[in-house]
Amino acid sequence: MQQSFCIVLLPLFLCLLLSIIFVSHCYSDTGNSVLSASVTVDSVELRI
Repeated sequence: MQQSFCIVLLPLFLCLLLSIIFVSHCYSDTGNSVLSASVTVDSVELRI
């Protein structure tokens, strides 16, 4: 019983870990693009 529980739990844990890594990677990409866009807007406002 315990062995089958571990067999089910291990792939579930791996899927959860991969999804967390994927979401954090996507979130950091969008955060970087938003940050660079705001820096560009600030530099344009300073030139005006």
